[in-house]
Amino acid sequence: MANLRCAAFSLSSFFALVSTSHSTSIQHGLPLTSPVADEAPDTYHSRHLNIANSVESIREEIRELIRNNSVLAPKFLRLAFHDCIGGCDGCVDMTEPGNDGLAIPMATLSGVVSKWKNSDISRADIWSLAAMVGAELTQASHDFRLDYVGRVDCEDTGRECLGKNFNRRECRQDLGDARSIPGTNLLVHEILDFFSDNFGFDAQETVALMGAHSIGTASQENSGFNGPVGWDNTNYFLDNDYYKMLIGGDPNKDDPKVLEDLIEFAPGWTQQSIANGPGIPNRIQWTRGRTQDAARIISLNTDIGLARDLTGEIARNGNVSCNFKNPAPRCPVASQTLDWMTTYRYDEEKFLEDFENVLKKMIIAGYSETELTYVSPSLFPLALPKISVAQASYTSGQSVKVTVENPNGDRVWIAIRRQDISPHNSTGSGNSEAWSYVCGSTTCIDQLLVSNSFDIDDIGDGLWRAYLMKDMTAPYKAIAFSTSFSVGSTFISSSRARYESGAVSLSFANIWSSRFWITVFRANSNPDNPQSGSPEAWAWPCGDQACNGDTMSSGEVTFNNIGDGVWRAFVMLDMYSPYESVAFSKTFAVGVVDQIFVDKDIYNVGDNVEVSFYNPTGARIWIGVYPASSDPSNLQQGSTAAWSWT
Repeated sequence: MANLRCAAFSLSSFFALVSTSHSTSIQHGLPLTSPVADEAPDTYHSRHLNIANSVESIREEIRELIRNNSVLAPKFLRLAFHDCIGGCDGCVDMTEPGNDGLAIPMATLSGVVSKWKNSDISRADIWSLAAMVGAELTQASHDFRLDYVGRVDCEDTGRECLGKNFNRRECRQDLGDARSIPGTNLLVHEILDFFSDNFGFDAQETVALMGAHSIGTASQENSGFNGPVGWDNTNYFLDNDYYKMLIGGDPNKDDPKVLEDLIEFAPGWTQQSIANGPGIPNRIQWTRGRTQDAARIISLNTDIGLARDLTGEIARNGNVSCNFKNPAPRCPVASQTLDWMTTYRYDEEKFLEDFENVLKKMIIAGYSETELTYVSPSLFPLALPKISVAQASYTSGQSVKVTVENPNGDRVWIAIRRQDISPHNSTGSGNSEAWSYVCGSTTCIDQLLVSNSFDIDDIGDGLWRAYLMKDMTAPYKAIAFSTSFSVGSTFISSSRARYESGAVSLSFANIWSSRFWITVFRANSNPDNPQSGSPEAWAWPCGDQACNGDTMSSGEVTFNNIGDGVWRAFVMLDMYSPYESVAFSKTFAVGVVDQIFVDKDIYNVGDNVEVSFYNPTGARIWIGVYPASSDPSNLQQGSTAAWSWT
């Protein structure tokens, strides 16, 4: 996969102290202007029609920029964020190191600005529109339209800009007011204070906007952080994978959101020191393996701080004295933000809805409701191409129903591709699992359809997206894509509940990544915590430890030397510690055993207690639960809390 080279919302530039702050009370979606006394109604309506049509034309020009260069989407979001700290005015201070990298989106948009800036539409409006288009083209379900224009560029305010030492200077787009960048080790209450003070955000809105880290990467030369593949497994897409990297949950439970499970089943993170050259301080970041390959994704202390409260744990250099998960000591949970992190981890549509609202709030920072002009929907909106699938998940071998709208051309086709690859550039980013013309097959002739629905067969197990692709020769690009969908699900099972000897056969299916491996742990061990015990055996899905991690979607592995005891087989992710389990089998016994144990150490009141036992002898064997203080050699001293025949 081609790596993105951009620094979308890296913390050295994401959080900034500002010399001034503003508030706004604009109500989204409501026209805020009306004909003034010296403007005839016809002139007023003509002007608003021109604004609406101009915004739609600018929007399409920015779409084409991103379609030709997908790294621009997160760059445009980052540019708008930096512009709007202290009020959106189309200017940033490029003498501030925290703004390194912004010259690229500024230069890219300069032609659009030169063509379209006028008395109604400013450079700040176009930068804000670019952020909305960047969000629009990195997800599949929300429109992200620009509601208002009328932001004033800094050089048009009639005042001078202030430098870092409050020296006055001429305002330019690259020499706006100085806004110094603090360190990157903000605690959760400091993160919330920053967004509250500068944008009027509450905890929910803050957590939602931080989801912008789901796209883009961190460039070491710009920020000092080394994250060439970004914050999550799908850094080309604005989705909730950012939250999945920080929040867990037991998928086998009806309610996976039990607090202990949010911690126990969360991915593991380890700290990493990044050495930088002159001008950029050394950094501390958190890292873990990416699902689909050997690359490493990152989190910064401010990301970790939304899930863990690092108060009193961060040293001056950014080193954290507690651990995200294992081993002890664990960092305490961030109670102010954990609920919203959990909400977005389990509800992508809610995240996208809230992200759209908070982004709209961000890009009107610094303006009162009388200073902006509502952008009416265009009378001639473009009929945008769309593609969708009927279900979020399919069983192995099931046909996938695809619906296409407004494909707009005879060189448009459909591809089913891995859900994590770039949607806009095919070069070096993977082959299609299946493809079809929009008329429903690889041989049909009628390619000028307005809409169509049909089934695509023979899609293998995995995580996928459907794409509308343009042109039949590489490098082709996607003009629309669906939400992700799964085919099959990862599982592993033993062939028997009890083995007389150490030869154990395990069947697995739907392994989608070369980073997955298979192991056997004692049934009472925690495989996500390497300190809890060593694996009895392990192998790549291809059958042994020497086949270089080659992936088999489905198959069987046999371990010949499993010792006596009670065991569980796991599909594990990542060979770096702390690794994590993706799926696990029921318990199975090997050899002569006489054991009983429960599935975990701590239960909430009302929880069911799962008891496993092996090799009971006799017809009158029963199970009793006694207080821990009872004498096991003289149970007549106490009474059972519960009992059952075996």
